[in-house]
Amino acid sequence: AFCAFATSAQAQTFSDATFADTDWGTTVFQAGTVSQFSQQTTSVGNPVPARFVAHSLAADTAIGVAHLFHPSGMQIAPGGIQSISYSIDCAAPDLQIGVGVAVFQNGNVFIADYSAVGSSVWLNKGATNLTESMFGLVNVTTTTVVDMGVNPDFDLVGSTIEFGFFTANSGGPATINAYFDNYNLQVNAVPEPATMSLLAIPALAALRKRRQSK
Repeated sequence: AFCAFATSAQAQTFSDATFADTDWGTTVFQAGTVSQFSQQTTSVGNPVPARFVAHSLAADTAIGVAHLFHPSGMQIAPGGIQSISYSIDCAAPDLQIGVGVAVFQNGNVFIADYSAVGSSVWLNKGATNLTESMFGLVNVTTTTVVDMGVNPDFDLVGSTIEFGFFTANSGGPATINAYFDNYNLQVNAVPEPATMSLLAIPALAALRKRRQSK
């Protein structure tokens, strides 16, 4: 289902702590012989349930998986998206796994805040005020993950957009297991012109006061 901003100045928040399999889909990127497995788990979580992810790689291969949260589907409203903030809890008890926030638009997947996570205890990963220039197109090879020269369009009114998170590994042979919980993402809209005008009133009043005192 798609939903739109009530007004262009409001924020939308999407969150999930149960990770039902019907709410999540995957888009897989690969270089070489790899496979992935993702599903809800009720045996591990912060607290349970959580999403279990496994990457299996042959030698000298790479895999990237965009995990897309279907209930987050929306259309970009007039005014566009100013920025995105997100957080997610991660645990990778065996080997490190690359993790970032994902945006799906016009058949492409873009990611930001991508870095390695490797810990047997739960860690929180997230970032605030991510703008479109901070997202790059997923381009998985054995040496690359993202092309920062191609960005999403947060001003493309009417464009459908979906959110989630991204996981990746390269090298091998290896199997990497990881767990994810407490996904939260906020879409911050561009302030309406009326809001901007109200914000400018105190500054204008202060300017007039300084001029009158001269």
